[in-house]
Amino acid sequence: MQHRSQPVSARRVGLSSGRIRPGFLLAAGGVLAVLATTVPQSWAATAAPATCLNEAATISGGPGNDTLFGTPGKDVIVGLGGDDRIYGRGGADLICGYRGNDVLSGGGGNDSLEGGNGQNRHWNWGNDHLYGGKGKDTLNGSAGRDTIGPSVDNGKRDRVFGHGGRDTLNVRDGRPNDRVNGGPGWDWCVGDRGEHMINCEAP
Repeated sequence: MQHRSQPVSARRVGLSSGRIRPGFLLAAGGVLAVLATTVPQSWAATAAPATCLNEAATISGGPGNDTLFGTPGKDVIVGLGGDDRIYGRGGADLICGYRGNDVLSGGGGNDSLEGGNGQNRHWNWGNDHLYGGKGKDTLNGSAGRDTIGPSVDNGKRDRVFGHGGRDTLNVRDGRPNDRVNGGPGWDWCVGDRGEHMINCEAP
Protein backbone atom coordinates (compact mmCIF):
# COMPACT_ATOMS: atom_id res chain seq x y z
CA MET A 1 0.00 0.00 0.00
CA GLN A 2 1.35 3.41 -0.91
CA HIS A 3 0.63 6.71 0.80
CA ARG A 4 0.95 9.47 -1.73
CA SER A 5 -0.27 12.39 0.35
CA GLN A 6 2.50 14.56 1.79
CA PRO A 7 1.62 16.86 4.73
CA VAL A 8 3.03 20.36 4.44
CA SER A 9 4.78 20.13 7.81
CA ALA A 10 6.33 16.68 7.26
CA ARG A 11 9.52 15.63 5.51
CA ARG A 12 10.09 12.30 3.82
CA VAL A 13 13.15 10.30 4.81
CA GLY A 14 14.99 7.56 2.94
CA LEU A 15 13.11 4.28 3.01
CA SER A 16 16.28 2.41 3.92
CA SER A 17 16.73 4.29 7.20
CA GLY A 18 14.41 2.04 9.22
CA ARG A 19 13.95 4.82 11.77
CA ILE A 20 11.40 7.51 12.40
CA ARG A 21 12.48 10.82 13.88
CA PRO A 22 10.25 13.62 15.14
CA GLY A 23 8.77 15.74 12.37
CA PHE A 24 9.45 13.11 9.72
CA LEU A 25 7.18 10.85 7.67
CA LEU A 26 8.27 7.32 6.79
CA ALA A 27 6.28 4.94 4.61
CA ALA A 28 7.75 1.54 3.79
CA GLY A 29 6.33 -1.95 3.50
CA GLY A 30 2.85 -0.74 4.30
CA VAL A 31 3.99 0.77 7.62
CA LEU A 32 3.49 4.44 8.28
CA ALA A 33 4.61 6.35 11.37
CA VAL A 34 4.25 10.11 11.68
CA LEU A 35 3.69 12.89 14.12
CA ALA A 36 -0.01 12.83 14.94
CA THR A 37 -0.34 16.44 13.81
CA THR A 38 0.80 15.48 10.30
CA VAL A 39 -1.21 12.31 9.65
CA PRO A 40 -2.07 11.93 5.95
CA GLN A 41 -5.73 11.47 5.14
CA SER A 42 -5.12 7.99 3.72
CA TRP A 43 -3.74 6.80 7.08
CA ALA A 44 -6.22 8.67 9.26
CA ALA A 45 -9.12 7.06 7.43
CA THR A 46 -8.00 3.54 8.39
CA ALA A 47 -6.39 3.97 11.82
CA ALA A 48 -8.13 4.64 15.12
CA PRO A 49 -6.77 7.59 17.12
CA ALA A 50 -3.87 6.40 19.27
CA THR A 51 -3.70 7.36 22.94
CA CYS A 52 -1.26 6.76 25.77
CA LEU A 53 -2.34 7.07 29.40
CA ASN A 54 -5.44 8.98 28.28
CA GLU A 55 -3.59 11.52 26.12
CA ALA A 56 -3.61 11.68 22.31
CA ALA A 57 -0.42 10.51 20.62
CA THR A 58 1.91 13.06 19.07
CA ILE A 59 4.16 10.35 17.61
CA SER A 60 2.74 7.00 16.54
CA GLY A 61 4.14 3.81 15.05
CA GLY A 62 2.42 1.38 12.73
CA PRO A 63 1.59 -2.34 12.72
CA GLY A 64 5.21 -3.37 12.11
CA ASN A 65 8.51 -3.06 13.99
CA ASP A 66 9.26 0.63 14.50
CA THR A 67 12.06 2.72 16.00
CA LEU A 68 10.59 5.98 17.30
CA PHE A 69 12.40 9.01 18.69
CA GLY A 70 10.87 11.78 20.75
CA THR A 71 11.88 15.42 20.90
CA PRO A 72 13.62 17.43 23.65
CA GLY A 73 10.13 18.47 24.84
CA LYS A 74 7.10 16.51 26.04
CA ASP A 75 5.93 13.75 23.70
CA VAL A 76 3.12 11.21 23.72
CA ILE A 77 4.51 8.22 21.82
CA VAL A 78 2.59 5.07 20.91
CA GLY A 79 4.19 2.03 19.30
CA LEU A 80 1.00 0.14 18.35
CA GLY A 81 1.82 -3.24 16.73
CA GLY A 82 5.19 -4.90 16.21
CA ASP A 83 8.33 -5.12 18.31
CA ASP A 84 9.12 -1.44 18.75
CA ARG A 85 12.01 0.57 20.17
CA ILE A 86 10.89 3.92 21.55
CA TYR A 87 13.19 6.64 22.90
CA GLY A 88 11.62 9.65 24.58
CA ARG A 89 14.74 11.81 24.99
CA GLY A 90 13.98 14.96 27.04
CA GLY A 91 10.72 16.26 28.45
CA ALA A 92 8.01 14.64 30.58
CA ASP A 93 7.01 11.97 28.06
CA LEU A 94 4.17 9.46 27.95
CA ILE A 95 5.26 6.28 26.15
CA CYS A 96 3.09 3.21 25.44
CA GLY A 97 4.27 0.13 23.60
CA TYR A 98 0.94 -1.72 23.27
CA ARG A 99 1.19 -4.96 21.26
CA GLY A 100 4.56 -6.58 20.65
CA ASN A 101 7.78 -7.05 22.62
CA ASP A 102 8.99 -3.49 23.04
CA VAL A 103 11.98 -1.59 24.41
CA LEU A 104 10.93 1.72 25.98
CA SER A 105 13.34 4.42 27.12
CA GLY A 106 12.00 7.59 28.68
CA GLY A 107 15.16 9.68 28.52
CA GLY A 108 16.07 12.51 30.85
CA GLY A 109 12.63 13.83 31.82
CA ASN A 110 10.06 12.71 34.38
CA ASP A 111 8.27 10.14 32.25
CA SER A 112 5.38 7.67 32.38
CA LEU A 113 5.78 4.40 30.48
CA GLU A 114 3.38 1.53 29.88
CA GLY A 115 4.51 -1.68 28.24
CA GLY A 116 1.37 -3.28 26.85
CA ASN A 117 0.79 -6.96 26.13
CA GLY A 118 4.24 -8.20 25.11
CA GLN A 119 7.54 -8.88 26.88
CA ASN A 120 8.79 -5.36 27.44
CA ARG A 121 11.93 -3.63 28.69
CA HIS A 122 11.87 -0.16 30.25
CA TRP A 123 14.90 2.09 30.84
CA ASN A 124 14.62 5.54 32.36
CA TRP A 125 16.35 8.55 33.84
CA GLY A 126 14.57 11.07 36.04
CA ASN A 127 11.59 10.70 38.38
CA ASP A 128 9.49 8.23 36.43
CA HIS A 129 6.28 6.20 36.49
CA LEU A 130 6.59 2.74 34.89
CA TYR A 131 3.80 0.23 34.32
CA GLY A 132 4.23 -3.35 33.17
CA GLY A 133 1.75 -5.00 30.86
CA LYS A 134 0.33 -8.47 30.39
CA GLY A 135 3.65 -9.96 29.33
CA LYS A 136 6.93 -10.82 31.03
CA ASP A 137 8.43 -7.40 31.70
CA THR A 138 11.76 -5.96 32.80
CA LEU A 139 11.37 -2.53 34.39
CA ASN A 140 14.38 -0.39 35.30
CA GLY A 141 14.08 2.74 37.38
CA SER A 142 16.81 5.32 37.71
CA ALA A 143 18.72 7.34 40.27
CA GLY A 144 15.58 9.46 40.68
CA ARG A 145 12.40 8.86 42.67
CA ASP A 146 10.52 6.23 40.65
CA THR A 147 7.10 4.62 40.88
CA ILE A 148 6.95 1.18 39.27
CA GLY A 149 3.59 -0.62 39.04
CA PRO A 150 1.05 -1.63 40.01
CA SER A 151 1.48 -4.65 37.79
CA VAL A 152 -1.23 -6.05 35.58
CA ASP A 153 -2.86 -9.14 37.11
CA ASN A 154 -1.19 -11.69 34.85
CA GLY A 155 0.99 -13.93 37.01
CA LYS A 156 3.96 -13.56 34.63
CA ARG A 157 7.54 -13.44 35.95
CA ASP A 158 8.46 -9.75 35.94
CA ARG A 159 11.84 -8.30 36.93
CA VAL A 160 11.89 -4.89 38.60
CA PHE A 161 14.97 -2.83 39.47
CA GLY A 162 14.60 0.41 41.39
CA HIS A 163 18.29 1.39 41.17
CA GLY A 164 19.05 4.55 43.18
CA GLY A 165 16.62 6.99 44.76
CA ARG A 166 13.55 6.64 46.95
CA ASP A 167 11.33 4.30 44.94
CA THR A 168 7.88 2.75 45.17
CA LEU A 169 7.81 -0.73 43.63
CA ASN A 170 4.49 -2.55 43.34
CA VAL A 171 4.51 -6.00 41.70
CA ARG A 172 1.37 -7.40 43.30
CA ASP A 173 -0.39 -9.38 40.56
CA GLY A 174 -1.84 -12.40 42.36
CA ARG A 175 1.16 -14.75 42.05
CA PRO A 176 4.61 -14.63 43.71
CA ASN A 177 6.59 -15.01 40.47
CA ASP A 178 8.42 -11.68 40.37
CA ARG A 179 11.94 -10.60 41.29
CA VAL A 180 12.42 -7.16 42.83
CA ASN A 181 15.65 -5.34 43.65
CA GLY A 182 15.14 -1.92 45.20
CA GLY A 183 18.78 -0.94 44.82
CA PRO A 184 20.47 1.88 46.75
CA GLY A 185 18.23 4.32 48.56
CA TRP A 186 15.10 3.87 50.67
CA ASP A 187 12.55 1.79 48.78
CA TRP A 188 8.94 0.81 49.47
CA CYS A 189 8.13 -2.58 47.94
CA VAL A 190 4.78 -4.35 47.67
CA GLY A 191 4.23 -7.82 46.27
CA ASP A 192 2.50 -11.12 46.83
CA ARG A 193 3.39 -13.40 49.74
CA GLY A 194 6.55 -15.32 48.87
CA GLU A 195 7.81 -12.75 46.35
CA HIS A 196 11.59 -12.56 45.90
CA MET A 197 12.56 -9.08 47.11
CA ILE A 198 15.92 -7.61 48.12
CA ASN A 199 17.11 -4.12 49.07
CA CYS A 200 13.62 -3.10 50.16
CA GLU A 201 13.34 -1.05 53.35
CA ALA A 202 9.52 -1.15 53.66
CA PRO A 203 7.02 -2.53 54.32
